[in-house]
Amino acid sequence: MPFTVLAENKLSSVTTTNNMVTGTVIVPYENGDGSAYQGGVVNSTGFTGYKLTLASGNLNKGSGRVTYQVSGNATGTAGTAKFALTLNEVTFNLDVYIPKQGI
Repeated sequence: MPFTVLAENKLSSVTTTNNMVTGTVIVPYENGDGSAYQGGVVNSTGFTGYKLTLASGNLNKGSGRVTYQVSGNATGTAGTAKFALTLNEVTFNLDVYIPKQGI
């Protein structure tokens, strides 16, 4: 069975505090083969100014998940940051809701 990224099943925990956006996005996958993947940084499109960072690691054999770190400067409005990502040669899109800072 081919490696599959389940981006629609992501778990996000993103907050805005002191004009900084921080958090994590956990993305599950299926049919991992234990191979190594390279980390990196990807900038958002659409609602710009945010980035996702992934540390290098190894896929689990079978099911697993990878955790991206979200960061950026708050813009004063809420919106959806869009990211085009690749993991284990599979390209996928990930939308991350960025909340407005509480007053």
